[in-house]
Amino acid sequence: MLGCMSHPGALLQDRFLSPLGITAYRLAQGLGVQQTRISQILNGKRRISADTAVRLGAYFQVSPVLFLQWQMNHDLDRAKRAVEEVSPFEGHITYAEAGARRELEEVESPGGLRGLVGRKP
Repeated sequence: MLGCMSHPGALLQDRFLSPLGITAYRLAQGLGVQQTRISQILNGKRRISADTAVRLGAYFQVSPVLFLQWQMNHDLDRAKRAVEEVSPFEGHITYAEAGARRELEEVESPGGLRGLVGRKP
């Protein structure tokens, strides 16, 4: 990822409000919320909540998941930057290794390969 993920408020401004000529006041009126909520989001002082995402989705006729993904990506980016290097638990296997082991156990189990032969996917 290059640089810090933009705050969802900046994305909201750049991708919806500015191109459509919508002010924070007009958006707040359309969403039925206080203008301070919208201004705080646009200024990076407030997160986009599920309630706000649903309202934004309905207003712009897009999935509210879009706004929640923006928020989640921003939060994850900030968290990654805040966490110092963490050493993995000794003896821990990766998720991929666990999956490979599970598949091997299934093949080696009684009827494993026989159970796979002739079986339709």
